[in-house]
Amino acid sequence: QYKWLLRYASVGNATVLSPGWVQSLCHKYSNHTLNCHHLGHLMQGHEENTIQHMQNHCRALSGNDDTSTKRVKETATNQQHLVVYIHSKGAFLHADMPTVQAVNEKWMPSLTKAPITPACLASLLPSQSSSRGANNSKNPPRCNVCGLQFYPLWTMFFPGNMFAAHCSYIRQLLPIQEYAQSMKQLADQIRPKKNEGVSSTWNHLGYQNRDDHYSVDRYANEHWVASHPQIRPCDLTPESNTRLFSSLPPEQVQSIFDRSDTLVQPAPRVPLFQGKWYRFRKGKMSELVQAAEAQGHTRPHSYFLLPGI
Repeated sequence: QYKWLLRYASVGNATVLSPGWVQSLCHKYSNHTLNCHHLGHLMQGHEENTIQHMQNHCRALSGNDDTSTKRVKETATNQQHLVVYIHSKGAFLHADMPTVQAVNEKWMPSLTKAPITPACLASLLPSQSSSRGANNSKNPPRCNVCGLQFYPLWTMFFPGNMFAAHCSYIRQLLPIQEYAQSMKQLADQIRPKKNEGVSSTWNHLGYQNRDDHYSVDRYANEHWVASHPQIRPCDLTPESNTRLFSSLPPEQVQSIFDRSDTLVQPAPRVPLFQGKWYRFRKGKMSELVQAAEAQGHTRPHSYFLLPGI
């Protein structure tokens, strides 16, 4: 059984999510057992503000902010502190794009629900050992981050950027602003070489000259949670199609969640040459594999992981 604490931030029109109205909803739907704490309001902003509040919460639990240079020991106490990050996907960005907004509205319920499914949360906690003579010992958690779907390319991330994680992992990540700055510095070094046609693994169809492929600006927020080499992701989606949950009728989506106890598994579970990877059809896949197998500093995954080490 979990003890929940809900903290939220608001952006834009302050009257839409007034703290009093949100608190009344918290009491109404939790039988007065849940308090919702308003972290603050911004007229403009993206996800980085709430993400940093989340990491600050995890770091306060450990009493040690120096996690960028040493690995945090995952004690039993640390493993019990989980965080769940959800947000209003595309509320501002796609308001003038009705087709994209329609897809997001169908996608949102699954994105929001996946991180709080019992199976997703359980994957982040130690499990009881089933071996004989185990003397009530527990197996370590299978994963340290869980969400609807994990992608290993073009970088490692959870499309839609909603997830559950345990604090012992979140503490190891760079602060979000520092991570974003590091990614921009790396992109500034890579882009001139690509534009000049310098031979490298970045000069192929798999990695285009786009902000989302370089993890810069607002895309740094989406790629942040998977930016550390210690990540052990789990997801609920049995295939690689990102549009699966926005294309299925509600009863089929519900049938997937009804099987979440068996579907939540370490990710990725689909080989690169199978499935329907978003933006990576067969024409690009061979070049992507060559890039992943390349040696030296030009390997794409080394680029994405470097700021988190």
